Order: sequence, then structure tokens, then C-alpha cells
Amino acid sequence: MPSGKPSKRREQIDWIEIPVFIHGISPDKDPIPGKQEYNDLLTRVKDKLKGYPGKKLSNEKIYVVWGTPTTPSQYDGTDQYLAEVERQIQAKVKEAMGPAYSNPFGLTGYVRDLLFFGISDLFYYISADGELDLREHVFGYISNSIQKLDKDGDKYFSLTIFGHSAGSVIAHDLLYHLFSDKKLESEKGTYYREDIRVMRNMADQGRLRVRRFYTFGSPISLLVLRADSLIKKFRSGELFKLAEIGLDKEEGLGRPRWVNFWSRHDLASYPVEFLYSNENGVIEDREVTTSLSPKTAHTAYWTSDEMAEYVAKSF
Repeated sequence: MPSGKPSKRREQIDWIEIPVFIHGISPDKDPIPGKQEYNDLLTRVKDKLKGYPGKKLSNEKIYVVWGTPTTPSQYDGTDQYLAEVERQIQAKVKEAMGPAYSNPFGLTGYVRDLLFFGISDLFYYISADGELDLREHVFGYISNSIQKLDKDGDKYFSLTIFGHSAGSVIAHDLLYHLFSDKKLESEKGTYYREDIRVMRNMADQGRLRVRRFYTFGSPISLLVLRADSLIKKFRSGELFKLAEIGLDKEEGLGRPRWVNFWSRHDLASYPVEFLYSNENGVIEDREVTTSLSPKTAHTAYWTSDEMAEYVAKSF
């Protein structure tokens, strides 16, 4: 049963529209935390929103960076050392292989670098230890950030979540933990259970909602293969339910609620519509134009006017 203060009538609620950015895979050898990229994208989106009266993001924002240290530190767990260890292993492998690391045209070296500095981040998240570590970091940081803004326990928060690459996977898992009853039992014994409980209670009170979910460069479709339960469900033709990620109730927000941007040149990005019961167009896959380079294409969303314009239009 919902607990706490009764929610206001929807039309009277003064929602604090908070953008939440969750960092993802970087194919760079020495990745920067990404805050500048987030700010650039947010600036583009806010500029485009000026063309749509009545649509506005608040000045509050939440940036979540993982895989590399931040200043000030967001989290003292293992994930902050990912990029450092990737560089160490890649250097040892390259030294051991010598010229064989790359063929005369440089293609195999290029692909090996992508695996070391990009895909290995995803390997970490789908491991048992990495999953727990990153969820504790990301779920906890978002929950604590909201709680700091809600000191009096009377504010109403509307989240617009931006998830890039592996960050989109973590963001999707966050929604599942927030809104799926099936996750209540599986959270037992985890460090992030209390962080999720706080946000779930706020959602039950009508004080927390997800307005929009934007994913880009997302490998969510590939990760149907990470669990037997998902494989069995998809093989049987059973589609995932929007209620399990909190996007089933429109609450006057219109459609689409989830826009998944992808590029034909980005090897880590795939459509997601087909995974869900989506008769009403709550989820929309949308292709954007990027450069031909797979590495550049994967990070091109941050500076895409095409994407920023559609975020503003659909917001």
C-alpha cells in the first residue's frame, strides 16, 4: 500500500523536472568523466526546448559517472578503476603479441582496442560482482541526490533519464527495480535495497515519476542473452511489460515515453521496440545520422542537433 503523505491532485503538482545522465561505455583509452559532454547535450536540448512553449527542464541535474575516478569522488567502489586496469591489460597483451596485435591494415588492432576500452566495461556490469558494485554506485547516487533535494519530504520529482551505451542498460535496470514487484525479493541482501526502497516509496506517494527515458548507443537488445529467464521468455514469444519499467501510465505525459536513438554505423546500438508490448507507441526507436566511423558514431549522440531537436520535441 502507498505510504506517507497523500499526493496532490495531478494538475496542482509543481514538478521539479530533473535530467539524469548515466555514463556509458567509452571506446577511448583514457576516457574523461563525460560531464562536459553531458553539459553540451543539456545545453543543446534546453536551447531546442525554447521552441516548444510549456516544456522546461529545471536547473537541478544529476550526473552519474562510473568506470573512472571523479573529483569529487562519487563512489569508493571498484568500478572507478575499470579504465586504469583496461589500459594495463591492453598494454601487456600488445607487448606480448608484438606486431601480431594488428594486421598490416590496422583493422585487427582497431577491433582489439574497441574490445579492451569499450566492450570490457559491459563485461564488468554483467558479471555478478560488477553488477552489484555498479548498482550500488548508480542507484545509490541517484537516490541520495534526490533525497538531498527533498530535505522537507514535500517535493515532487519528475525524472528524464538519459542513458548512453552501457549506461542505458543500468538505467533500464533502475526502472525495473523501481517499478517491478518481481524485484522486491531479489533485492534482499543487496547494499542498494534501501536506496531503491526510498525511491519506490516516493513513487507510491505520487512524488516521483519518470517523465521520459532517452537511450542512445544502447546494447539493451543484446543483453536478452544475459539470463536464462530472459532467453526463455523471448523464445516463447512473451513480450516484456511496460508496467515493469513504470511507463504504462501516461499521466497526461503523451507518447513516446521512451525514445531509443541508434545509428547504423554504431556497432553497439540496436532497436528495442520489439522487446515490449508497445501497441500504443510508448517506445520509439529512432535512427540518427552519424559519421561512418564506428568509434566516432558511438559518441556522436552528445553533439547531434538531430537528436537534441527530437528530445525537445518529444519531451
